[in-house]
Amino acid sequence: MDELEEEIKFSIELFGFKEMYENSLSFLNILGFESQRTIEVNSLLPIDFLKQFEQNIIFDKKSAHFKSWKEIRLIFQYSSSEMQKNLVSFPLDQSNNNIQSLLFFFVKLKDLPFGKTFLKEISFEINKLFHIPCFIIFQYMDFIAISVTERRPNKINRDKDVIEGVYIVKDINIFKVQDENLMFLSEISLNKIIEKNTLTNFDMLMNIWRDLFNQVVHKKIINKDHLLEKAIMCYERNAYQYAIAICNDILEIDPLMIYALEIRAFSLYYLDDLDDALEDCEFALSIDPNNVKMSYLLSLFENSEFIYSEII
Repeated sequence: MDELEEEIKFSIELFGFKEMYENSLSFLNILGFESQRTIEVNSLLPIDFLKQFEQNIIFDKKSAHFKSWKEIRLIFQYSSSEMQKNLVSFPLDQSNNNIQSLLFFFVKLKDLPFGKTFLKEISFEINKLFHIPCFIIFQYMDFIAISVTERRPNKINRDKDVIEGVYIVKDINIFKVQDENLMFLSEISLNKIIEKNTLTNFDMLMNIWRDLFNQVVHKKIINKDHLLEKAIMCYERNAYQYAIAICNDILEIDPLMIYALEIRAFSLYYLDDLDDALEDCEFALSIDPNNVKMSYLLSLFENSEFIYSEII
């Protein structure tokens, strides 16, 4: 572990003890991002955040899972003038590039396990409020997650910008930071990127981030079977919300994995989320019409009978 990784590890551990804004600011400074461009706020309540930034944009509270938010704040805006302090050769004029600056946020969520798709949907809705790509730090339970949103501006109508991708690395354990997470966070830091690349615009930075996030996704594809084992273990221990969150990650990688659909469908059923359970059941049967477990679950919906956990 090098010096930067040690500093990152220490800053992440502080999320378990200090206020999230203070921790997020320190964490970003260690990653090489510092800025005085911010807005003073009197409240971290999500509803006050919307009052400040929603304006004429339609914000979909359901898609944003708004009820799961506890706190949110814009930490700062980072522009070319801030970048020049780290990289003197960085041009101040970025008007010919798609991205002229970045916004950094933190969002504190309720203490529940969340899947990658869930966090992506929140990131997507937050980014719709702005015309600048957003870097978001999420905190939930004993974890943080990092989200970066890539968008392509519409030069004629800013309201028609296209959000091209939302990249997430989640479940970074605050109290037991894994070496692979430290390595990833070190790689996305500004100092490491400048060290390895001739950075001349924010578009380049976004492309580098996208590649680094995708490398993490590729590693998770390789570890798909390990994730499935964790989902089964959570299900067998009646930890249905955890099982669902893990299955969400698996199905993000492989939407047709029947076993993950089975576990998620039964877990949803036990949590009385019957509509989503039925949707998973019917989708699984569309892939495998002879699936015994899903046929059994479907019969329970039809007959309203009790289901036994021993089915899986």
